[in-house]
Amino acid sequence: MKKSILIITLLLLLFSSNIYSQSVGISTDPTFVPNTSAILDVSSTSKGVLTPKMTQVQRNAITTPATGLLVYQTDNNPGFYYYNGTTWVAMGSTSLYSNSYVAYGTGSLTSNNSWTTIPGMTVTFTVPTGVSAKIILIGNVGVMTSGSTVGSISCTDLAIYRGGTLISDGGYVRVSLSDPYLDSDNNTFQFPTVSAIESVTSGTYTYTLRAWRQCTGGSTAASIVGGNNSSVLQGTLIVMVLYQ
Repeated sequence: MKKSILIITLLLLLFSSNIYSQSVGISTDPTFVPNTSAILDVSSTSKGVLTPKMTQVQRNAITTPATGLLVYQTDNNPGFYYYNGTTWVAMGSTSLYSNSYVAYGTGSLTSNNSWTTIPGMTVTFTVPTGVSAKIILIGNVGVMTSGSTVGSISCTDLAIYRGGTLISDGGYVRVSLSDPYLDSDNNTFQFPTVSAIESVTSGTYTYTLRAWRQCTGGSTAASIVGGNNSSVLQGTLIVMVLYQ
């Protein structure tokens, strides 16, 4: 019985493999000749090659992985990963994949002494374990000041916050509303945009678009003249997450 199994195994190997010099070819075509630059050359027009499939936890449990080791990860951003000698890297592009979130909000500012989150302008998401991400944030609102008088200046500060922290890289803008924008009812309108980019690691993040009425909460003080009543109208907060 053992001899029969051995003979069958040898016949299968002879059928499926052609060995030339130090190159091994695997194919169902008996005329297939492996490329001499490859240690292994696999040829098929109807089948593929399967690499080991495992979860991220199982992948990370591999002891002393060799540089170039390749696996297919089945969870937490599934795909092919190779070990570069230091860490596991997703194959393909520099961005593993991306997500986009859009929040719509409408609200009015009634407080002069605090940053106010514009209702609806909140986005929360989670960056998976072992993954980093580049975050691109864009906030846009319509700002109106009513009851202005000629010569008066009204302004509103807008900012993007991560948790309770102002985004330092471009996450702040000051909107000035003055005479050139006055309509027949002494109202002024502006449509400012604030944007920011930052890099984060795994974790859960909440971004908000906030405003401070009459510019008293910005990086510098502003002189407010006249009885102004700044309000924030409809707007959007767009968050693009590029996972790496």
